[in-house]
Amino acid sequence: MWLFRQHHEHFARVRNILIAATGIALTLYVLFPVAPPRLAGLGFADTVSSSAEVNLSSRFLSGLYNPVAAVPSLHFGYALLVGFTLALLARRRWVRALGGLYPAVMLLVIVATGNHFFFDAAAGTLAIGIGLLTATWISSSREWRRQTFPEPIRGVPDAT
Repeated sequence: MWLFRQHHEHFARVRNILIAATGIALTLYVLFPVAPPRLAGLGFADTVSSSAEVNLSSRFLSGLYNPVAAVPSLHFGYALLVGFTLALLARRRWVRALGGLYPAVMLLVIVATGNHFFFDAAAGTLAIGIGLLTATWISSSREWRRQTFPEPIRGVPDAT
């Protein structure tokens, strides 16, 4: 909401990055499912189930949770996108600083809790990077179409 209301000129690009990165991640989750460290039998504690006492296999949660969706880490990718957006666009210095710290804190949390490896976060960064390239391509493509095929003037009959 903040981005849409305060920096509307950047909203479409950030939205498109988010959509493209999510599409990339969903495709990878389906084609190459990878368990997170806590479920891979590598000795990491499953802090989600043990500390939070949440049964992720319950009838209610099992439809909302994919246990083998670790690569790319959208926890980190989204944090990177949100953090950099805040760091670049926020007016208050402390908000920009928090935005810059947010991805680092998220990286620490996802690795320390056994939800992701560093590789997963790097793949999340790559997904966001490809999302950025896709969003840039979409923006330039729309601009090219506007310049090449301008909107017809209202009230003037079409010659066809």
